Amino acid sequence: MASFLLGLLDILYNALNKIKWDARNRFFNKGFGDLDNADRSLSAVLKHARKESSLEPVALDWTSKITEQQEKGLKLGAAVVDDVEFDSPLAEFLPLESKRGYVQFVRPANVPLSSLKGIVIHIAATNDNTFAARRRWVADPLLRKGIASMLLMNATYGPRQPKDQWRSYPNTVSEYLVSLLANMVEAAGLVGAVRKEFPDIPVGLTGISLGGSVASWATCICDGPLAVSPCVGADSPVALLSGILSKDVAWDVLLKETEMSKAAAHKKLSDLFARWGMISQCIKNGVVREGDRVVAYAGAVDDHYVRKHENETAFENLKVIVGEGNVERKWIAGGHVWAIGLSRWFFVPMVLRSFELLRKRM
Repeated sequence: MASFLLGLLDILYNALNKIKWDARNRFFNKGFGDLDNADRSLSAVLKHARKESSLEPVALDWTSKITEQQEKGLKLGAAVVDDVEFDSPLAEFLPLESKRGYVQFVRPANVPLSSLKGIVIHIAATNDNTFAARRRWVADPLLRKGIASMLLMNATYGPRQPKDQWRSYPNTVSEYLVSLLANMVEAAGLVGAVRKEFPDIPVGLTGISLGGSVASWATCICDGPLAVSPCVGADSPVALLSGILSKDVAWDVLLKETEMSKAAAHKKLSDLFARWGMISQCIKNGVVREGDRVVAYAGAVDDHYVRKHENETAFENLKVIVGEGNVERKWIAGGHVWAIGLSRWFFVPMVLRSFELLRKRM
């Protein structure tokens, strides 16, 4: 009963966001867009997955700045934040403003990098347009445990947001799907870059909500040892249509464009999104990756954003990709909002657990 009641926070949070309703606060206000471009980007990614083309580490352009101590008692000293840029491997498919990637690397000051227990790459959740929340809720607590963080800005968020996009709501279905693939390939490219820059430090992938989904997908196109900790994520973008965010889709625009009923348009979109289920795609294509990869997976029992069956599908498919004995799962009571709000207590331990599992394997 307690979990059910905590899950209702998802509904309350979504309702509160609609008090000042704005028609621009919807997904796909400009319809389906250029689906041919989306298909081309998918084909390029599947070639990487099947190793028909090489996925090189992204070339990092570093600058540094010293920040004041994040919290009193930060045992490793003040945080050093490196602002990092790179060219997206999927730049040809992205809007002009999105072609350049942005990362913040959060590491301890006055401590040799060789002493780090790991470096984890964070992929952002839906609507996470800054680095601040991930710094405060996840990166800072991890820093005290000897884990540095590389925070990736999503492909159409923050400084990468297209000029004609309202906030973090993608204008078209096509732009949304391409951005998801860009996030995935960029995360995989960062794994390679971190290994190149810091060859003796274990590397991991993590993310919450959409970020958890992308972390899972990126696992499928990465070789080598990897500590993965996806949190309240899904196997495919279909979760957008099965969960509470389905109400934020501009169905009227899509219905007008397709001249379909809502049920038919929903099926068309669901079928399209299912093709972006990268874990399922990799299994279907017989993709085999090399190296010890471990997964510490977290799901919320009464999640109204990512339904339980979506979470379970991702978990079961990851077992196929990395091996059944290399995956652990923890269920969190409550829903999406409750789990994210307590990230440092729920998700930070999952990141630490993934590195612990990797150390045992190595």
